[in-house]
Amino acid sequence: SSSFKYFLPIEREVRKFLCDFPAARLLFMADRFPNELKVLAPYVNFVKWSVEGEVDFIQSLDVGLMPIAEDMWSKGKCAYKSLLYAACGIPIVITPTGVNQKLLDQSDIGFGPKNPKEWYEYLSVLFSDRSLGRQLGGNGIKLIERDYSLNSCAPKIIEVLRKSY
Repeated sequence: SSSFKYFLPIEREVRKFLCDFPAARLLFMADRFPNELKVLAPYVNFVKWSVEGEVDFIQSLDVGLMPIAEDMWSKGKCAYKSLLYAACGIPIVITPTGVNQKLLDQSDIGFGPKNPKEWYEYLSVLFSDRSLGRQLGGNGIKLIERDYSLNSCAPKIIEVLRKSY
């Protein structure tokens, strides 16, 4: 729920998308319902977060969203949600800052809207072109396997530890 505030600047564009594409659904998994999102609250399908349900929830998505602020704090954050989405083969629409931008630069896994209107545009594109979403999701799996999986990271960690001794 600490990330709900990042949806405030894009609420109207996400609502416009949901109104223009009534078959689309907005799913939130968190510790509580996002009451502070007054514009989006009527459209939210809420699922209470649990460690047991997180992967199934992510795998049920068509697109993973990760808006964040474009400030020094956010630039230093890990792109954990983006990495989870990519690992599950879900295309992403994420604020292009910090590690999120690095992920977008590494592979064609989704979109990085630079303003609220682009959130609408990218959601519309992915809703209308499901094959593009599958392609981007597949690219995400390949990226995670290549650069972020245990198999790719363990040898690097071992090398760092060996150099330390």
